[in-house]
Amino acid sequence: MKRKYISGFMVMALVGLLLAACGENTVPASQPTTAVQITTQTATTQTVATTSAATTQSSASTSTVAQSAAPISTAKAETSATRLLVRDGTGTMSDQLVQLKLPEGTIERKFPLGVASTDWKTLYSATSSGEKTTVLATDLTTGAGIARLVLDGKYSLPPIDSGTRLGGLSYDGKTLVLVEGTGDIPAQKSKDERKVSRFAVLDTSLQTPPRILELPGNFSYDTISAEGKGIFLIEALTPYEAGKYRVRVYDTYLNTLQKEAVVEKGDPPDAVMQGYGGAQVTGNGGEWVFTLYRDSDHGPFVHALNTNLRTAACLDLPTTGKENEAAQMNWTLALNNREGKLYAVNLILGQVVEIHADGWPEIQRKSSITPTTQPQARTVPAGWATSAVSADDKKLFVVNSTGLTVIDTSSLKVSGQITTKWAFSSIAVEPEGNQLFVSNLDTGKVLRLDATSGKIMTELDGKVRPWVLLKIGS
Repeated sequence: MKRKYISGFMVMALVGLLLAACGENTVPASQPTTAVQITTQTATTQTVATTSAATTQSSASTSTVAQSAAPISTAKAETSATRLLVRDGTGTMSDQLVQLKLPEGTIERKFPLGVASTDWKTLYSATSSGEKTTVLATDLTTGAGIARLVLDGKYSLPPIDSGTRLGGLSYDGKTLVLVEGTGDIPAQKSKDERKVSRFAVLDTSLQTPPRILELPGNFSYDTISAEGKGIFLIEALTPYEAGKYRVRVYDTYLNTLQKEAVVEKGDPPDAVMQGYGGAQVTGNGGEWVFTLYRDSDHGPFVHALNTNLRTAACLDLPTTGKENEAAQMNWTLALNNREGKLYAVNLILGQVVEIHADGWPEIQRKSSITPTTQPQARTVPAGWATSAVSADDKKLFVVNSTGLTVIDTSSLKVSGQITTKWAFSSIAVEPEGNQLFVSNLDTGKVLRLDATSGKIMTELDGKVRPWVLLKIGS
């Protein structure tokens, strides 16, 4: 099914938070471009002496938590993971990254909130003070500072994946993009009539001055290509309250904002899209970026963007309950890179979709499951959900404010459920082991579960407020 679009003379009212278009855009080097002012500023660069981040310890609770569901099966859980990286203190002044030592769960090291390289060895953070922004590269293994750069202006790393993570780093780890301001997505309202949008493009060595891009219009960050050749931006169009937008590409080699918008193949070049963005995952190698969008008029869809070819496909998901805003927010994505499969799941609506993600994306299977009851307001919003694939690729774990649901990937049917008196906000699966971890905002703890039996084994109380579990490993 083709995505709906709005021609230049049509008006459709829908406010968007994170917006992206589907399409194909190939522009020759001679293509006329929108005027863009590019400047470089004299930045202070400094190689940082090796200094360890503050390390604190706290006692871990190991009490067993009561659960109200039968075990999925029985098996002894063994772990090889030694560390768990958690986003802590979300919504407070202490928003940061905390590394927990496993199995006890004590705090081993703290880091500023930032974006990590794909090998999880380097963390990049950006902090503004006054009219200056400090960008810091930190070694995630030792906590030592690697390099630092200070630039003029207030910039930050852009939020992605429903705001749960920060983005801006290319897959090859060589290019970093900052957005002017706090990084919040500009409100699609008439009062936000921003005439110029600024971005800072940095070499991650932090040894050269950044390029400052000044784009006429109201732009926000979407994603960046694997090698940093293209920065994909969302251009909000007036009147902002109508929620109209286009996807544009800034070519970092040509130093130009491409004139043609990214549209789905077959759509007119002036097509304007609409929708609410949510979960986002990046495929192995960084070529494909998958973003889930909801649209109360058309229905939810997955925007599959090939950042190298600058082409895209829109994959329509089941339209069940498309007008139910809270239920639509329960859609989540999980990527199985090894088998080239992407799963889109909505527990509240009872929908599971398997997408072929190796090559040109297309929907392979759909399945209906028994919907879970939408709960009353709890610490975790009723529409919140996250998911992950097991190490053996046989299970799909989905958590939301009702608990944990396990889906068999061969049948796309539910094989087990675990409900507790608490709401879960995030999940991390051990890459080479038999355990998984879920975060619980009600108590501020991380729970360690047996991935085979579903048994809640221990509580990791590292004195944190664990909103998102970002990485588990050794």
